[in-house]
Amino acid sequence: MQSENAAPARAKVGRRKFLIDRAFQLKYTVIMVVVGAAISLLFGAMMYQAHVEATQMMDLPDRFREAVADRDSALLWLVMAIAVVMAVALGLFGVLVTHRVAGPIYVFSHYVRVLGEGRFPKLRPLRKNDELKGFYEVLHEAVLTMREREKADGEQLKELAAAIEAAAKSPELAEALKPTVEKLRAMSEKMLEAAATEEPATPGQKAEAQSASAQAA
Repeated sequence: MQSENAAPARAKVGRRKFLIDRAFQLKYTVIMVVVGAAISLLFGAMMYQAHVEATQMMDLPDRFREAVADRDSALLWLVMAIAVVMAVALGLFGVLVTHRVAGPIYVFSHYVRVLGEGRFPKLRPLRKNDELKGFYEVLHEAVLTMREREKADGEQLKELAAAIEAAAKSPELAEALKPTVEKLRAMSEKMLEAAATEEPATPGQKAEAQSASAQAA
């Protein structure tokens, strides 16, 4: 039963969603579609006009003119069809290209949110075709540096609490310093725990963590 439940969960986690940031992706996709369709129609209209003018300059019999008129109509429909195909192709291409930018930004936003909460995100490498890999490397190094600094600060607080406790020469002084020592130790434990824990940041990571917990249960 567990394996049957785990399989759909893994399939759901691995499913790719192309429209991650709808506003951003659709905006630039529409721009690409409009520009591409306009260029296709412009060049198609110029070709059609040149063809019509060339045929008008010819001294053709009436029976040939009817055939040329049919060809002109077919050419016009062909130009329009090419413009539509170009618009659809650019639309799909626009969604794909913007997905390679919107995906990393979406992941980074979750990482920053977890960092803002005082925890460290579970980092995963970007996909092969994703953009912003340079920014990811900088972010990855920054998170590792912050984690090491958090761990070092936690160790220093732990040592400071022990030193203060050892420096108390009398029971009265030890009792007076006890709240401070406990506070320092609590801060130290919190910082060390944060430095040692990788928090699932993205919805996909959270779903994987929930699936792993369900399998373990």
